Amino acid sequence: RSEENNETHKNKEKKQEERKTKNIKKTYKRKNVLKKKEQKVPTTNNKQQTTNNHNEKTSRTVIKKTKKQREQSHKTKKKPQPKEKEKEKEGGKKTQRQKLKLPPPPPP
Repeated sequence: RSEENNETHKNKEKKQEERKTKNIKKTYKRKNVLKKKEQKVPTTNNKQQTTNNHNEKTSRTVIKKTKKQREQSHKTKKKPQPKEKEKEKEGGKKTQRQKLKLPPPPPP
């Protein structure tokens, strides 16, 4: 029995070591994948973003309208009208509801 126990114990230890090595390999793979992803990110994008933000802050020119232009824009502005599609949808809903309601059955 003691010999069997020793063998099983050794086997267990071997399996544990194998698991450890597998886990270690996996972590290395993960790290490598992360490194590759980091390398793929282009550095030019970051530079562009910073320059764009800077430009927005510095060059903000306000174009003022003259009195005539303002009056014209007020005249030409159209009032928002309800869209035709919305009207059709509402009508469709009503017809569907009417179809669902069945007339009461005639008395025998």
